[in-house]
Amino acid sequence: MGRRIIIVIAFLFFAGAFLAPLVSSGQVDQSAEDIAAAGNLLNQGKLMEALSLLDKVVTRGEQEAGAAQANAQTKPGLMKKNLSVGQLAQMSVALILRGRVQTELLDCDRALDDCILGLAIAPETFAEYLAIRAECYSCREEYDQAITDYSAALKAKFLSPSPQASAGTYEGRARAFWAQDKYDQALADFDQAIRFTPQNRTLYEDRIKIWEGMGKPRKAVEEVSRLIGLAPGEIKLYLDRASRYESLGDYESALKDYATVLTMAKDKETKLHALERRATIFEVQTSDGQDRNAEAEAEYTALLKLEPGNSKWLSMRARVRLRKEDTQGALADFNECIKRAPGQGWPYRLRGGAYYDLGDYDQAIKDLNQALKLDPADAQASYLRGLVKVSQKDFQGAIADYDIALAKYPQADTYYEARGKAYWALNENDKAIQDISSAVDLKPKEPYYRYLRGNYFLGLDQYDKALTDYNKALEIDPGYVEALAGKADVAFFTGDYRKAQAGYTTYLKSRPQSSMAYYRRGESSSALDDDAAAVADYKKAIEVDPKYLDALNALAWLLATSPQSAVRNGGQAVEYGKKALELAGQNDPDLMDTLAAALAETGRYEDAASLEKMAISLLAQDFDPKERANWQARLTLYQKGQPYREKK
Repeated sequence: MGRRIIIVIAFLFFAGAFLAPLVSSGQVDQSAEDIAAAGNLLNQGKLMEALSLLDKVVTRGEQEAGAAQANAQTKPGLMKKNLSVGQLAQMSVALILRGRVQTELLDCDRALDDCILGLAIAPETFAEYLAIRAECYSCREEYDQAITDYSAALKAKFLSPSPQASAGTYEGRARAFWAQDKYDQALADFDQAIRFTPQNRTLYEDRIKIWEGMGKPRKAVEEVSRLIGLAPGEIKLYLDRASRYESLGDYESALKDYATVLTMAKDKETKLHALERRATIFEVQTSDGQDRNAEAEAEYTALLKLEPGNSKWLSMRARVRLRKEDTQGALADFNECIKRAPGQGWPYRLRGGAYYDLGDYDQAIKDLNQALKLDPADAQASYLRGLVKVSQKDFQGAIADYDIALAKYPQADTYYEARGKAYWALNENDKAIQDISSAVDLKPKEPYYRYLRGNYFLGLDQYDKALTDYNKALEIDPGYVEALAGKADVAFFTGDYRKAQAGYTTYLKSRPQSSMAYYRRGESSSALDDDAAAVADYKKAIEVDPKYLDALNALAWLLATSPQSAVRNGGQAVEYGKKALELAGQNDPDLMDTLAAALAETGRYEDAASLEKMAISLLAQDFDPKERANWQARLTLYQKGQPYREKK
């Protein structure tokens, strides 16, 4: 009954103050003593006994007024006519107090009837009376009436003025506003209540709930900070604020609060919680691109001091040590896990995963085999072994392991994803798409699966289906920029080069290190006869990836053969063409054809013709005859001492 009984008890003080002079002058009798006794019972939390006494007072007054059988319309008049001022005073107090107790008991209709009658006969209307009737209206969820009474109470005279009385009235009106989702008015009234009773924690706690309801978690954090100012030694407040900071992504503030908790905590469980949360935050920050591995390791080490040999902390520290390239330390932790959990498979699975991350695939397979021997139902171990086999190019073996994993856990979307990729590697395209579709069905709000399936459709020249998946990925997450690249690819491969150009430009704003996007935008520009823009993009692609053969070859070809004289640069063409050949080896006819064109552009026709002859000799027997004729035509040009110009 908390907050509400406090108001009742406060009202008893007011009632006592009002009745005191009447008692001393003998103007009231047994009824005043009963009201006082009811107050004592309420202070003891004995609501029903108090209510019984108040019933006696009201019944006695009604009988004296001849109003016991009167209805609600005639009763006030009879009481005013037949009772003295002192009797009316005690009756109004008893009625209003009884109404308040009935509100506490959720008998809202009777409570309101009592308060209305009590106010109707009261010799003087005090703020406390109006506030209690407002409570009755709130009990009946008639909040507009409640707000009207609270507002009137704040303008009326208090029988016993005090900061608590004013605060309670503002608080009551705040709750009525809150019940109507009028958050701004509620917050303003809670502010007023706090002004009168700044140490009342309930007011701050309710403001926290309102800010949460408004979707303003940072404001809620500010209220928790105000509470901490009231109770700086209360550890649970720091834990609450730390958790809120963490959910907001304000990790540094959360870390500070958890550190404060560690300095204050006396019990082991609280220390464990704070250390684990700090470790988790450091892990999250590391995944976001910060290197907080050392801090995470320190937290796990602290956890292990509290719980020596705890396998969870050992395995978590081992993973951190792997990221730090502390292979020996990581393996030592995994070995300790195995030692402390003899006969269990999961430590072998964890160590097998570590060997997989380290590229030691043979040892990974050994550990995962042992994990499955000890626990054949471990679906994750089968899945991990499949990943290892993919790295070993054993796609059939990987699929067999994924089959086992899915038989054990058919709701694992990642298992379908992995098997789909293995099928794709084997050119079993229908099965690949079927598996990725299963992942889509299991996680329909995951944009990556839509994007991945779109890529597969793109690879099969099913452009409409690819575009549908890319659009769906963006519908799910408008910030999923990889799908923008996919849409640009569809435009590129369907010959809509302007749309492709625009799409890659948008994508590159978010992914400025995408060499393929620069290359394909360059290809799009070249197709639109904007060779200067194409050259710039090819160079940018090479800047990002100096070994990008397609970009090197395209750049050398355009610098050598562009019909736009301002674009051609034979010296650079030779430089890029040679670099491409060096990277690919000396027997790539396409790259040799490009370098021959570059040599011709610099006037080295004899070298160009010699290289072109060699390139033609390396062409496959089934090489397109029309294209072979084009190569032969270039050779003839070089033999005549003429360069080649691309015709667009």
